[in-house]
Amino acid sequence: MPSFSWGSGNQFPLAINFKRGPLGSGVGLERIKEAEFSIFPNPATSHILMSFTNSVNANFRIYNANGMLVKSGAVIGEQQKINLDGFAAGLYFVEIQDEKGSLVKKFVVDR
Repeated sequence: MPSFSWGSGNQFPLAINFKRGPLGSGVGLERIKEAEFSIFPNPATSHILMSFTNSVNANFRIYNANGMLVKSGAVIGEQQKINLDGFAAGLYFVEIQDEKGSLVKKFVVDR
């Protein structure tokens, strides 16, 4: 977790220090790059297509901007099309989770 402290004297009054957290050594930029995925079109109207750099076997969850789960399912392969029927216009978050961890991306539904 980051720690915050206030400076003194003529120095800038805010210092932010980032320390390694309790997530372990398996979490880092290389791991995120390996599991990278994209969502398009964004903004979307009728569907989104999730495209992965490698074939995956994972679960997805879509949350609205209020944090409510609105859809979930499985992802197998390099692409997954998701129908957005019933989604209101707004901001959404897709979480992809497998046994190695999870990634989150955002997308917008524009009606």
